[in-house]
Amino acid sequence: RMAGWLERQGRRPALRPVAAVLGPALSAAVPHLRFLRDRVPGELGLGLTASLAVAGVGLYVFVLYASALGGGRRSTPADRELLGLADTLRSEPAIDAAKVVTDLGSFTTVAALVFGLGILLLARRRLGELAALITGSLIIYVAVRLAKEGIDRPRPAGPLETAEGSAFPSGHAAYSTVWVGVALVLGRVIPGIASDVALVGTALAIALVVGLTRIYLRVHYWSDVAGGWALGAAVLGACAAVGLVVSHIRNNAGDPVQAPVPDA
Repeated sequence: RMAGWLERQGRRPALRPVAAVLGPALSAAVPHLRFLRDRVPGELGLGLTASLAVAGVGLYVFVLYASALGGGRRSTPADRELLGLADTLRSEPAIDAAKVVTDLGSFTTVAALVFGLGILLLARRRLGELAALITGSLIIYVAVRLAKEGIDRPRPAGPLETAEGSAFPSGHAAYSTVWVGVALVLGRVIPGIASDVALVGTALAIALVVGLTRIYLRVHYWSDVAGGWALGAAVLGACAAVGLVVSHIRNNAGDPVQAPVPDA
């Protein structure tokens, strides 16, 4: 049922560029991941299920917004209400602060973050986590570009900061999800650096604040921000699932295979 829904959405002109990239990859990967999920024990099964759940929910939300906006709809009630709320809360100090904080979601900042963590991962020979993080970041960047070109949604009027390109999805919101990926990797690579709740909670707070600043600065609607978060979650969840599978296969490649015990 889900596959049929995704196929129908992929026929929409606005979604064809994204579907051309994500569709074949998802079609090929999902059956194998589901097969493995049903057969792996313990912690891997839970991690794989959680990663696939995040990827599935993210993809569903992203496609839902993209199909609605690609069909010619300009805004949603939440878009209008949150822009109006931002206008009532406007002040010069808050605008200046938002312009600083919003840069935490720029691709330049996120790329520097991944580069710094990459050095640590290389030093500790954690190539699986490094590959998943770099691959996820690059896929998010490409998917954002393709979606912007395909949907071509105008930005809100009266922006308080210069922004180029189309509105949907918000690149800053999508890139900010990489902070969450970095937090999860840090928790795995350096146990005890901080509690998992503190690391992931801080990263989620950064992503939340970055998205809200995009609305406050009138460079994005709520649906742009939600679509960006959803796209980032979908990509990172899928990369995490693939990384878990590859790591599991590599770690068990040398395990001896027990011969079946003959029936008495």
